[in-house]
Amino acid sequence: MSANARRAAFAVMLSVVSLCGHAAPASSQDGNEGNSSEHGFKGIVAPARSYDIAPPFDAQVIEIHFTPGEYVEKGTLLFTLDSKKEELELERDKALLLRADAELRIADVTLNKNKELCKKNVVSELHCLELEAQKDIAAAAVAEAGVQVRSDEIKIADTKLYAPFAGVMSRPTVAEGARLDEQTSMATLSELDPILIKASVPYRVYAEQLQLMEPGETFNWGKALDSVDVSVTLPTGEKLPQVGKVTGGAYEFDPQTQVMEVLVEIPNPNLLLRPGLAVTLDMHRKSE
Repeated sequence: MSANARRAAFAVMLSVVSLCGHAAPASSQDGNEGNSSEHGFKGIVAPARSYDIAPPFDAQVIEIHFTPGEYVEKGTLLFTLDSKKEELELERDKALLLRADAELRIADVTLNKNKELCKKNVVSELHCLELEAQKDIAAAAVAEAGVQVRSDEIKIADTKLYAPFAGVMSRPTVAEGARLDEQTSMATLSELDPILIKASVPYRVYAEQLQLMEPGETFNWGKALDSVDVSVTLPTGEKLPQVGKVTGGAYEFDPQTQVMEVLVEIPNPNLLLRPGLAVTLDMHRKSE
């Protein structure tokens, strides 16, 4: 780390400690906005990522395989959709593929027989060229029918919806037997380990860093926080043993509140932290 980056990071620590030690207790509104309090910065827990489960096409829900709040592993079956229509389409398209394949074999036999006659000038060269074109058309029909069969198989596979990653399921927004339009939201899967905390840093902290910079130097908040660990305190006052790290944000101020959002990622192995929980964050310099 450069001397400027070390100085900026250390200055961030001093300003955070100073701010946390002298600020008045936050009101309930301040807590919601993530402003500083006598203990540190307020933060709101959020999923590391979320995924809306939705049908890939119009369908009917046959079975729901989870309960609200259930933790599911990646690949867990979540919904089964009705596949009767898709299975019938697959049978029809397999029959079309068989017919197209038979027509290709006929075209191939006819062409081979006429090639010998063409060599003997019994039939015209133009006729043989036409037969070659008919074989190519038959081959294209086989390829097209094969694509349709594979498409049907994919569609049938899509009638079973699986968890794309491990996480906690929300309450389903549909019932078994419901008929759904394409992309109707059915439930939300949230990844909770690791988990994110959205915190907001007031402008006063940012301004203190500007006073420590060399003339012409560009301040980089992200680099300044690269050497920072973040501890989390629950509403009960209990401090978590896990240590977080700043992973994003810090690129613009909210025009209404004049705070800068910072994203903190922290391990959540026991899933104690849940989205919407208000926590307190304390930043401190990493051990060398």
